Formats: sequence, C-alpha cells, structure tokens
Amino acid sequence: MSKEEIKERFKYSLKQWINRLGSYPVRQVQSVDYSEAYTMRRCHVFELENGEYATVTESGCSCYTPREADIELHPSEKKAVSKLEEWESNQRRF
Repeated sequence: MSKEEIKERFKYSLKQWINRLGSYPVRQVQSVDYSEAYTMRRCHVFELENGEYATVTESGCSCYTPREADIELHPSEKKAVSKLEEWESNQRRF
C-alpha cells in the first residue's frame, strides 16, 4: 500500500497515531485482522519516513478508538514483522 493509500485508508487513525509514530508511514508492509462482531483485533506493520518500522496493534470492543492503539517502533523490518507474527500466533489461540 502506497503512502497516499495509507493516508486515505487510515486518515482518522493517523491523526491519533502520528505523535507516537514520530514520522509518517510510507509503506504498509503487512497487516492481519482477526476482528469479529463488536471486537477489534488487528495488527499492522508500517515503514516510516525516518527509516524506522512500527507495529500498530488495535484491540478492543466496539467502542475502540485509534488513540488506544499499541504502537511500537523497531529499527528493522525483520523485527517489526517478527512482532506481528508473535501477536498473530497469540490470536490463533482464541
């Protein structure tokens, strides 16, 4: 997903995340979604303009807001994807 597509798809969420990301996403590396009715459970990996990578985990009930996202910064794509894979393996247990 390109930078422009990210800005459009995550328009509202980025307003909530940008201070914690520290830089705008330029590419969505990977995304998984285990959401169900009334439950948000998804995780994204983004490459940022500053060269870092971020995992953004969204979890909660139907009243979830983007400012509740768990955001972690990583020095490499490999570490960010590893974090997403760890999260995904935990989701499969449910």
